[in-house]
Amino acid sequence: MKAKRKGFGVNSMLGMMLIGGFFAGGAFTWISSDISVPSGWSTTVGTVTDIRQSSSSDGTTYSPIISFESNGQEYVSRSNLYTSSKPSLGGERQVAFNPENPSQNKVVGNLASLWVVVLGGLIGIVLFILGPILFINSKRRMKVIDELMKTGHKVTGVVSAVRKTGSENNRDNYKIIVTAAGLDGVVREYASDKVVNVGGLMASGFESKPVPVDVYLSTSNPNLYYVDIDDIPELTAESIEGYIKIFNKDGK
Repeated sequence: MKAKRKGFGVNSMLGMMLIGGFFAGGAFTWISSDISVPSGWSTTVGTVTDIRQSSSSDGTTYSPIISFESNGQEYVSRSNLYTSSKPSLGGERQVAFNPENPSQNKVVGNLASLWVVVLGGLIGIVLFILGPILFINSKRRMKVIDELMKTGHKVTGVVSAVRKTGSENNRDNYKIIVTAAGLDGVVREYASDKVVNVGGLMASGFESKPVPVDVYLSTSNPNLYYVDIDDIPELTAESIEGYIKIFNKDGK
């Protein structure tokens, strides 16, 4: 596969908004149901008399069992929320109950105890808003690239480095660094837009064998340019072993 410029398309935007909406909606629903008190119910303070726990590969979580009294009779209320913080026996928790049938009850949460849910909701809101912003920025960048390729000054340089910039969705992101002479004749480094699938480039041994890449420079703004990676070498089955050796040697 060729090195591929990573744009932010409609599907990416919708996916991010969907994930954000899921987290935000789920958090809002959970918080509303956990901290709300049904109409006509009473509230009282109960005591943590027992603790339920659940273990998984992510660790152990805990949920309190609350005892409370109504009309001189003791009842038990169980929280559906499990957290990594272990409740203290004897601690106090607010309980809401149906005064006509106290066996109908619920532990009333608070935003402090639901911080994980609140955080998840905030992340969801950020993702929902960030999706359209990234999409708009990506579209603007594509317009700039199209204009540079039509009206910019083209120079040809060589790949001098490949730098990892992070990971998203189990895929590593890179920037390809190209060394080329600018409009004033001074040799500079130009960084590509974020790219994925740089295996073919790494396998080509660009350190010892120059890989030519075109760079389009704005004639009015020296800081505006585009590194064209469309002709980066493809990754073949025969080059995979070489790519691994180069990758391990450089430790990048």
